[in-house]
Amino acid sequence: MLSIATLSQRYGFRFNGYNQSPIRLARQLQQLFLRNEHDTVRQYDDCQSSKDWRSWYPPRLHTAKLFCTHSLVINVLRDTFITFLWVLEMNKLAVQSLQWTGKTLKILDQRQLPDTCCYNEYLDAAGVAEAIATMRVRGAPAIGIAAGYGVVLSAYQHYSSNADGWRQRVADDIELLAKSRPTAVNLFTALDQMKKTLTQTDADPSTLLACAEKIHTDDIAANYKMGELGADLLVNTKGILTHCNTGALATGGYGTALGVIRKVHSKQPITIYANETRPWLQGARLTVWELAQEGIPATLIADSAAAWLMKSGKVDWVIVGADRIAANGDTANKIGTYSLAVLAKQHGVKFMVVAPITTIDWTIDNGDKIAIEQRHQNELLPACYLKEGALVSAWNPVFDVTPAELISAIVTERGVILNPSELGVRSLK
Repeated sequence: MLSIATLSQRYGFRFNGYNQSPIRLARQLQQLFLRNEHDTVRQYDDCQSSKDWRSWYPPRLHTAKLFCTHSLVINVLRDTFITFLWVLEMNKLAVQSLQWTGKTLKILDQRQLPDTCCYNEYLDAAGVAEAIATMRVRGAPAIGIAAGYGVVLSAYQHYSSNADGWRQRVADDIELLAKSRPTAVNLFTALDQMKKTLTQTDADPSTLLACAEKIHTDDIAANYKMGELGADLLVNTKGILTHCNTGALATGGYGTALGVIRKVHSKQPITIYANETRPWLQGARLTVWELAQEGIPATLIADSAAAWLMKSGKVDWVIVGADRIAANGDTANKIGTYSLAVLAKQHGVKFMVVAPITTIDWTIDNGDKIAIEQRHQNELLPACYLKEGALVSAWNPVFDVTPAELISAIVTERGVILNPSELGVRSLK
């Protein structure tokens, strides 16, 4: 990997941004973008004006300016520039589900929203695993990111106290984290990356932290890229219906399906509908609240009103996220997604799934092999039915699987698959 000093000498550029020193920006650039010595440069004229950059990036991401001589900049894709600018802007986001403090992980307790905005602080992997299992943090990408930081906390806990056996202690905590939620593949993808780092000969808490931070920043870059790609499909769209919560609360920031909606809203007038999403009411408690924090109007509907809304002609697209996608395009997502896809097919409404590449499980051929989490019946039943001998019980799957033939488009940061039932998503691998 080229050092930032070498690149500065070779290409004659420097970065300057508000709220951070050029040295820190350079270090962030080195960590996030410089992949190997084959990085190239290209001509880019008139880069002195910040106006040139505003057209490249989402709203509010123009506070950093690139000053360069000889009109040369690193030839990296737009999405990696967006990740870099996120370093400057992350603390300005209205909604953050996760906050890494340097020694602890703060998790926004989403069960208490919208009435109370409360962060719980965690010092060890066991606490993070419990936060995932109890849905203080939810959303497949956010779960994976939280788990990555949970591994770092484990390393901090065991590295100094057990120099010989700390790796095994951390490995044990990785297994604990893996048991917290069974369906979200991002959890296992993130933990696999942390395991790989743990087995390296030079592994220590700092290398594990670098891996966790990369998982986080990669998710942010993917979110912005997916927002742009998805928005390109929605030209002239008048109405959108979304399900569950797929925004900054469910990801490292910005959002998957909600990221697409944010991007569309910034380009054109759009009417946004959100399902309440029973039984946890993620749409009612989280999605409309999150949109309101960003100044975006939204209309909440009962889950059972979706068919009538589609029949009215008020929505052109249903846009959802995903917790796991099989190689053929079958998609596991929040319970109720499958029924929305069936309704959309009936009414001629297009159906979009938005998820990062880490959500695709290349090891399974179709959705029949996706494990569906069953949660406790007390999440559905009134207390009077929880007594021993009660004749009333509850069936409480929290996900369902939408067949690929009901999906119009799958949007990832690597590209868009239209009509995934034809070839699946293997071309993205």
